[in-house]
Amino acid sequence: MEYYKKLFPEKLPDECEDYEYLTTGWLNHRFPGSRLMFRTDEETIERYAEYYTGFCDKKYYYGIYDEISIEDYESENTIDELERFMYWAKLDDKWREEFENAEIYSIGSHIREGVLLDKDSGYVVITIDEPK
Repeated sequence: MEYYKKLFPEKLPDECEDYEYLTTGWLNHRFPGSRLMFRTDEETIERYAEYYTGFCDKKYYYGIYDEISIEDYESENTIDELERFMYWAKLDDKWREEFENAEIYSIGSHIREGVLLDKDSGYVVITIDEPK
């Protein structure tokens, strides 16, 4: 649990708009999900990117794993991590276009515990599954 708490900032940044915190339980699922979402300035997003690069296991850019080639991206077998992140973060499809240039940081193979940073819009979205 302490490991997952590292995903959330200790306090909200000084530049913070459109703040939203959502927590929901899943029927027949053992974990409730939590999502923190807000807009901030580019400097804060850059600090967050440096922080998350330091301990998250994977980074995705344009919704794909950063180590795959553009040819792999164009293949039909590419997993769209942005789509997966949006599902676990309970984000509507309206956000898909907004976040098309976002970076996603995740812990292990679980995109359910991750962070989306979008420099274009200024949004930060953090989502985790919290053990009961």
